[in-house]
Amino acid sequence: MIKVDTDFKLNPSLKSNLNKFNDKVIYNCAYKTLNYSIPIIPLSNKPNTEKLRLSTVAYGVKGGNGEYEIGSPTSYASRVYKMDDHTTNWTTGGTHSNWFEKTWKEKHQTILQSAIIESKIGGMK
Repeated sequence: MIKVDTDFKLNPSLKSNLNKFNDKVIYNCAYKTLNYSIPIIPLSNKPNTEKLRLSTVAYGVKGGNGEYEIGSPTSYASRVYKMDDHTTNWTTGGTHSNWFEKTWKEKHQTILQSAIIESKIGGMK
């Protein structure tokens, strides 16, 4: 019987680079999810205004160290976000509630793949 013990340790420089890479991928996923969500975010409760959508875009991506958030930072947005699509008469065609979850559910493979590729080549911050 042969017994082999191995210790796998990353040198500090490599570990730091891997952590930075993971952080870039997560940031890129959040950023891309926000961008893909923009067209389905309702504009506002008043026709021809974009307050809800604009406030979400202005909020952007917040956080760091592998923990990022995207959001629509108003109490109005929180209520709209939770509305039932089946009972809500959206004034802007193609808009929905739960816009971030719907975007991620539909496009997560595309988002993740492109985020990884862009992070490898340094395409985004």
